[in-house]
Amino acid sequence: MAHSRGENELLLPKSKNSSNVKKPLSLSLRFCVGIVLFAFLGTAAYLIKRTPKPVESVEEAWVYADVEATLPFITSVESEKTIAPRNCSVQYTERGFTVCGKEHLLLVGSIHYPRSAPTQWLNLMLKAKDAGLNTIDTYVFWNLHEPTPGEFDFQTDLANLPQFLKIAAALNLFVALRIGPYVCAEWNYGGLPAWLLEDKDMVIRTYNAPFMDAMERFVRKVVEVCSEYLAPRGGPIVLLQIENEYGLVQNEYGPESWDYVNWATDLALSLDTGVPWFLCAQNNVTHVITSCNGFYCDNWISRHVLEQPNFPSMHTELWSGWFQTWGGPRYIRPPEDLAYSTARFVARGGTYVAYYMWHGGTNFGRSAGPMKPTSYDYSAPMNEYGFPNEPTYSHLSRLHHTLSRFTTLLLNNEPHLILSTENLEAHLYSEATVQPLPMSFRGYPTLPRIRGASVIFLSNTNPRTEKLVALPDGRYVLVPRWSVLILSNVDWPGTLRVLYCTSQVQPMLESLIFVSPPSPLPKPDLISAASEKYTNQRSNSAVPPLIVGLSTSQSNPVFAYQFFNTPEPIPTQPPSDGRRVVVADGRPLEQIRTTGDTTDYIWYIRDVEATSSLKTTKPVKDVAYAWLDGIFDIDIDITLRSSLISSKEPRAMKVLRDERKKKFSRNSQDVPSSRPKTLTILSVSMGLQNYGGHLETVTKGIPGDLFMARKNITEGTWTHVIGLRGEQLNYHFPWTPGVQWFPTFFSDLPTGPTWHKLVFPYPKFPNPNPPVPDFKYKTFSLYLGTITKGMAFVNGHPIGRYWNIIADASVNSEASNSLSLERVWNARKLKREEERCYKGCEWFPDETGPYYADKCPVGCGQPSQSFYHVPYSWVINGGDVTVVLFEEVGGDPSGVYFVQLTA
Repeated sequence: MAHSRGENELLLPKSKNSSNVKKPLSLSLRFCVGIVLFAFLGTAAYLIKRTPKPVESVEEAWVYADVEATLPFITSVESEKTIAPRNCSVQYTERGFTVCGKEHLLLVGSIHYPRSAPTQWLNLMLKAKDAGLNTIDTYVFWNLHEPTPGEFDFQTDLANLPQFLKIAAALNLFVALRIGPYVCAEWNYGGLPAWLLEDKDMVIRTYNAPFMDAMERFVRKVVEVCSEYLAPRGGPIVLLQIENEYGLVQNEYGPESWDYVNWATDLALSLDTGVPWFLCAQNNVTHVITSCNGFYCDNWISRHVLEQPNFPSMHTELWSGWFQTWGGPRYIRPPEDLAYSTARFVARGGTYVAYYMWHGGTNFGRSAGPMKPTSYDYSAPMNEYGFPNEPTYSHLSRLHHTLSRFTTLLLNNEPHLILSTENLEAHLYSEATVQPLPMSFRGYPTLPRIRGASVIFLSNTNPRTEKLVALPDGRYVLVPRWSVLILSNVDWPGTLRVLYCTSQVQPMLESLIFVSPPSPLPKPDLISAASEKYTNQRSNSAVPPLIVGLSTSQSNPVFAYQFFNTPEPIPTQPPSDGRRVVVADGRPLEQIRTTGDTTDYIWYIRDVEATSSLKTTKPVKDVAYAWLDGIFDIDIDITLRSSLISSKEPRAMKVLRDERKKKFSRNSQDVPSSRPKTLTILSVSMGLQNYGGHLETVTKGIPGDLFMARKNITEGTWTHVIGLRGEQLNYHFPWTPGVQWFPTFFSDLPTGPTWHKLVFPYPKFPNPNPPVPDFKYKTFSLYLGTITKGMAFVNGHPIGRYWNIIADASVNSEASNSLSLERVWNARKLKREEERCYKGCEWFPDETGPYYADKCPVGCGQPSQSFYHVPYSWVINGGDVTVVLFEEVGGDPSGVYFVQLTA
């Protein structure tokens, strides 16, 4: 009431006698005004503190989460004008692309925006530009942007595609936007939203009205959101893609597939974007550009020229390595071979080369495809953490800058084959005339004399033998096996100089030129400068994730100082915590159509009378655990096998199983065998199929029949509980109230499904010696090698799935899209494969010839992944860092630690 009286005093009209008298404010009002003023000043001070200081260099700009504030500065540094002025047209001929009337040899790096944090995008694009790339390409991920039908998100965190495009424009980079909307990409369900499966009439990626309606709605929305970033409107987007690799699965759909292809391309062209559209891995299309995906695409060009003589030749996915699977090794691609593929494609007429991936990044949260690890490093030139992967990065950088010198020659002339003999080819780009010479000189293949500016690609396609070629001036050039030399007389009239050799990662170009024919020819290891130092570099660069980039400084490990845990209860009846429960008679329901793919987890519950081992006629998709009356059943054959657990922590699984055996034995004596027991099965999905035809048929859960004591228990009343209690109550958020966390005692570690909370001190890492400037690019890695399997979160951010499963060379990643654990368990350990896995590719090419998907495996006998990427912006908050782990099996969380990585 005193506060009300104070207000009334202020509202009283002035009397004649008191017109010049100032009445004091009441004590309560003074207090309120003081509180408001204090709050205002405090907020202002906080905002001033939070406001970034003016950015003084491009290298500093990445550190701020609000990249928007740095864009004007970046633009002023990088370019005085936007990449494409208003009303700028994008045109193409058979010899390439022109933007605003200027020709561009498009050298492209694939960077998927949701596989890195927004604060990393600037650094990644800067490094791409430094390496001589002029274009960034990315898929658009349907299930990221339309999580529910008709509700779109293009602004939140990893989904902020417009921000990604703004940064590209500010750095004067073009963008090729691959809308799809099916993208494959080892992404969950190939980018398709799981809600498509709710329509029983849905047939995905064919002439099917429900699918085409949903696809058209999304494609139109993407074009609407990105319209201001199209080149004709002043933006960076110069190319758009519809569909993706449809030609690889088209035969599975029959004649209607052509109706779908025509509909998709007609839809694209009807959107009036003003930029060209393309289809990759697709033939027999005439009204949009078709392109090639693969390790090598130079042999594809001749067929493409016949089918589309007026269209440019595009290598839209030059695979920089290969993807990994849980239980399989990593696959690397030697930089020599990656450069060879690029040079061969340009030599034979290609004018667009895109590295898939330039930066692979991280499958955060549940975004990974089926049985795919959280790391998507892909042996890319920029490693998962955003650092150059040496020596690949530098080797390709030199190639790109060399090619860019000759853009005018390459795009204004057709390649002329001036030498073709015994695995040797020479392709000439020149406006000058060629003076013919004998095809051989002193028994050696000979290049003709050329007058005028020229560039020559001299290729040796033999993976085993070096070749010697005579030059017009009487000298000789040695062409190493499986390599391309780039020679030019520009700046040196009358003399050809070797400017680049794909097989020389450490350039020693002078070692290739001889005044007289050497005898015998030097061996590859003598001309490649593969010194002991370089050999060590290559070996290290193939061992991600921590020492992928040799220029990366690593801090000492930082361990948690507080440990807590709380159990994930094993439901034996429908819970009352708000989770959705479905009770149904018959077989266990299919997992994805029941959960909507909103979680990896579903509980199957029913009463059973038998108590013997549980058998299943088909492998569970993908992992399952089972309990009787809440007690783990050690004899159930659908659980994890201990042989798949990391050899670095065998004790965790042993303790788990010994303890559960005791509990099961003890409890089975207390419960009369005649009383029905409750069977609970936890089924775990490890990502949805991302490749193949008829993806509407994807299934997870328990596909086969279940038997106990030879009795089929498949049919019955099943209770289905969707997700985990901890998911429902947001255990993974550090600030979630009401969670009962218990101190962790390491003498009695919990086993079974358990939530762990680890509190780390704010990582104030000392700078290495010499000191690193404050604004050097940096990020974090989280070591999870002492626990077993589950999900990880840092400060509420979903890091992804973790699993300390041992890598086995006999697990072939090419079959991984349909890989089951049964295949992993029964895989034979081939001695030769394992030996090769430990060595990787000591020298390439070897006796097996060109590169293929699983040619250079590394990391056998080690966990598929132990270190997990944590973006810097997810950690720097000025306070403690909280890591929450949902552990399915058991392990020792005291071994978890952070490492800071710095360029």
